[in-house]
Amino acid sequence: MMKPNVSIIGAGVGGLALGIALKKLDIHAEIFETWPPERVEESSFGMNSSGVYALKELGVLKKIQNASYSADYLKAFTFDPIEVGRLNLFQSEKYEERAIFIKRADLIEILTEEATNLNVPIHYNKQFLAYEETDDTVTALFKDGTTHKSDLLIGADGVHSPVRKQMYPNHRLKFEHSFGLYGVISSKDIPESILSQMENTELVYFGQGTNIFLTYSNRQSELDVNWQSTGYVERKLPVNAFELRDQEDLKQDFIQNYNIQGDLAEFVTRSHGIIPKQVFTVDGLISWSKNRVAVIGDAAHGINPNTGYGSSIALEDAVYLASLLNKHGHEDAFYYYETDRKDRVDAIMATLESFNVSYGLEMFDFRNGFDIGMLGESQFDPNYQVKLNE
Repeated sequence: MMKPNVSIIGAGVGGLALGIALKKLDIHAEIFETWPPERVEESSFGMNSSGVYALKELGVLKKIQNASYSADYLKAFTFDPIEVGRLNLFQSEKYEERAIFIKRADLIEILTEEATNLNVPIHYNKQFLAYEETDDTVTALFKDGTTHKSDLLIGADGVHSPVRKQMYPNHRLKFEHSFGLYGVISSKDIPESILSQMENTELVYFGQGTNIFLTYSNRQSELDVNWQSTGYVERKLPVNAFELRDQEDLKQDFIQNYNIQGDLAEFVTRSHGIIPKQVFTVDGLISWSKNRVAVIGDAAHGINPNTGYGSSIALEDAVYLASLLNKHGHEDAFYYYETDRKDRVDAIMATLESFNVSYGLEMFDFRNGFDIGMLGESQFDPNYQVKLNE
């Protein structure tokens, strides 16, 4: 069986991982990215052990370990702050089997360096417009007038994927009634009452209709602590009132709207930067592939970030699809990719029905303390692992 040439649209986590995985299996791939390389400190990922294991399969685990943080405990507080629970995360001693927290910029830089070292071509400033297919090839068309022909095209281009939009032009994204805030701060600027709780521990604070989760991300960095907040909103917020709002005004809106006080309010105020996002997911695609084109990661299923599995699922998709393309023709590979992965993705999304932190205190009744049962009844394998060439 001849191995295919693959065009990958998107140089995010999934696209870079797929390019690396294919190269390790001696499959030629080229990656095309709309934007130039840019480091954004505020964006961060909580990554589950399945995603970390996928990074081991890609050969970058040592670099990931040096640039990430892995806590053994979680402490939960109300905004008051009153401590309502402590949780042993029961982390493995093996790093590839641990959950971690990492800056998106660090993860992207590590994957980009690995792809470059393996001579995987990455083309920046290539805005994808559309693709054209024949029986044997697919050609990507770019805004700068260039084209690229290959055997297969994979959209790893995020929740707003142009590749998916051409596959299913009538498909609409689903608004999840949730916003996200992503911030970064130096531990030197964190009030002592908060900092003293953080050693080997992740912290989560619950308020009415929102939460704040914070942890170390990269202890080697000056901005070594990242935080995330999600909250419930009935209706999508206007872009000018949220995504395009001035940073300092956005912080003050958040503090005032959710009655954040004391050192926790000071923590938000002192943050170096903050990125606002509204949460959309990909709902009910007919299929994750069509002819010679497929989508992976957020382009395929848009895992709600409140599950904590978005980056892990993208990495799993990339490693698994690469392994299938090494063993099968693209029709079988695409079929098995979706058939074998869909139940897992659906089960992870279903956890939000019983445990959705965007509701904040409204999701829980802490009068009887904090119980691990609050974390939902997971119907998927927490020890799931994908291997590159199994």
